[in-house]
Amino acid sequence: MKFNKKGAIELSITGVIVLIIAITVLGLVLNFVREYFIKAGDPIKDAFEQLQQDVINKLKTGGDLAFSGGDILKVKGGAKTEALGIRNTLGEDYVCHRVEFICKRPYAGVETWCDKTIVGGRSTDGTAPASNWFETQDDWEIKSKKVEVKEVDVKLEEVKSGKYSMQLNVYREINGKDCDSPDFGPADAKPWKDHTFTLDVSAE
Repeated sequence: MKFNKKGAIELSITGVIVLIIAITVLGLVLNFVREYFIKAGDPIKDAFEQLQQDVINKLKTGGDLAFSGGDILKVKGGAKTEALGIRNTLGEDYVCHRVEFICKRPYAGVETWCDKTIVGGRSTDGTAPASNWFETQDDWEIKSKKVEVKEVDVKLEEVKSGKYSMQLNVYREINGKDCDSPDFGPADAKPWKDHTFTLDVSAE
């Protein structure tokens, strides 16, 4: 049997060329996919960063408390993420702040247990909510003259559709200390800052 060296060499060269083309195309495809995901980013992260910037902009115009939910917070389908910003106006290194969400009352036509009930954060005496509608960090240790902005996870899957009168309270450590052993005053202490808003809950 006669072996065709010329044909074998041509076949080898063709195989090498095909392999090089395949590797080049694969490289281009992988680079395209990488660039696509870099540009696309994380939509959830991007959305919160926009809320965060909105809150920072509100605080720049004045005030020490800003909530991205505004005066009317509309929630469809039971869940969403908002942003809350607090400014430490004191000169101490770090000062402890405590966040509390209160459902004051339902609007007419909504039958619910909501009646000046804590539904997020913690009260001055450390009481946690039985139903956590607004999940966020309870105690915020904020550096002097700085602003902290954190996520507020709104979870209302089991809350009846309708409108609710709400109040967001922020208490500040009365001695201007950090969160190691904070003292926010008595259970009936007035909040340092507060924000009232309407919660509008509707099915998806």
